[in-house]
Amino acid sequence: METVRQKIEALRREKEDKELLAEELEQKLKDERAEHQLVEDANRSLERQLLLLEQELDKEREKADELERKYKDAELEKETLQNELTSARNAINSLEGDIDNANREKDNWKEQFHTLEKDLENMLD
Repeated sequence: METVRQKIEALRREKEDKELLAEELEQKLKDERAEHQLVEDANRSLERQLLLLEQELDKEREKADELERKYKDAELEKETLQNELTSARNAINSLEGDIDNANREKDNWKEQFHTLEKDLENMLD
């Protein structure tokens, strides 16, 4: 009978130990679920941040592309203006040459006119 009581007592302690272990495991499961939920929430938050950053990156890339297009347009405009400036300088140089030739011709005509005037005066004298 003593053995049966000891066996019952041992079984009761084992039952209490297992109930305590079950409670600990249930608490551990709750804690793990709570931690898992926190990790999932953090992951969703990070995914939203990633999406926002990707959208911001796309906008920045579009801005960079637009700036690159504007830069290329400005470079083309600069080249066009430089070509026009070179053309205008060449035209000025050509006109200055024409003016020099016209002045020489004018001086030549003046001289011829002066010579003719003297010849006419000599004839009239």
